[in-house]
Amino acid sequence: KFYVQPGLQLEFLKNKKIEAPVSTLEDLDLSRTYLRIPFMLGYNFTGADSPLGFRVFTGPNAAFKLSGKVGDDGAIGDVDIEDEMKSVIFGWNVGVGVDLIKYVFVDAGYQFGITEVFDDTEGLNSGIRNNLFYLNAGLRFVF
Repeated sequence: KFYVQPGLQLEFLKNKKIEAPVSTLEDLDLSRTYLRIPFMLGYNFTGADSPLGFRVFTGPNAAFKLSGKVGDDGAIGDVDIEDEMKSVIFGWNVGVGVDLIKYVFVDAGYQFGITEVFDDTEGLNSGIRNNLFYLNAGLRFVF
């Protein structure tokens, strides 16, 4: 009933507006692309033989920045914000899942950002973290 679920996800994030302590960061678009590697530990309440399964899971993830863009030119004054984005950020997930007919799944969860998106350089200290709700649906291949 306990299980381990490693993964590999391509993630596209976009914020339309950033509220930050630095007033010049307001009203800028922030786009990021990450390769996220989660490692979930879970518990299946119904077992593998049931046609309908209910699960809970939790675990860490690491996200590697593939690209990032802020606004049109990515700069605010003398600071190039795109260069201030961390190349790796970490998070923690919690969620629930439903398995339908053993091969179809739907997961809903929340990711808590452990590390900030930006480095604390040039006095930026933005406090921005990737906290987000997510919904996954797909097919499971059983070997």
